[in-house]
Amino acid sequence: GNAADVGDALVARQAYGGTSGETYGFWSGGSPSTDDIQKYQFVATANSTLVGDLVGGVREANGGCSSTTHGYGAGGYVGPATDVIDKFSFASDGDATDHANLTTAMRDMNGQSGLTHGYAAFGYTNTYINDINKFPYASQTNATDVGDISYQRGLSSGTSSTTHGYSAGGIYSGSKYNNISKNSHVSDGNEVDVADLTVARSHFSGTGTQI
Repeated sequence: GNAADVGDALVARQAYGGTSGETYGFWSGGSPSTDDIQKYQFVATANSTLVGDLVGGVREANGGCSSTTHGYGAGGYVGPATDVIDKFSFASDGDATDHANLTTAMRDMNGQSGLTHGYAAFGYTNTYINDINKFPYASQTNATDVGDISYQRGLSSGTSSTTHGYSAGGIYSGSKYNNISKNSHVSDGNEVDVADLTVARSHFSGTGTQI
């Protein structure tokens, strides 16, 4: 069925990182440039509230992913791109902390949530990057490159099952894609193309949920 309007963000924005706790949804950063972390309730019709700030100032186009207890915002645009991975609590309001770093500074990647690791799949710095980055929730350990994408693109939508991450759509040099690809969260490796969207699109959101 169709979506219903259940609340508003504090300010109209795009290009933020979305994450999901058990009872609240969160988004961080966004354009116009901000360092806000906002949350909104799943069970009630209500507007979002400001609960904290990201590390190091404003951030656009970060990759959002979630453990069972924390949200993570990977990379993003702060003037140049950044390699910082932010971490913030779902249980209590407060500012993010610097959790670790990506393999390289990048923006416009999608976020995926594994059971034990977060993933930031491809992105853009001065060129499109085909890396799939993986980092552990349990320790402040920098991300590693665990695979490659099958075709270059940025601004795709990331979602997750219990075993795989999925990347839908995206854009490269002005051309949009309708592909849906998946990469394993059980073993490292490259993504594979598995299906298509109804139309080619980019710049849309996924769910950074930890299953």
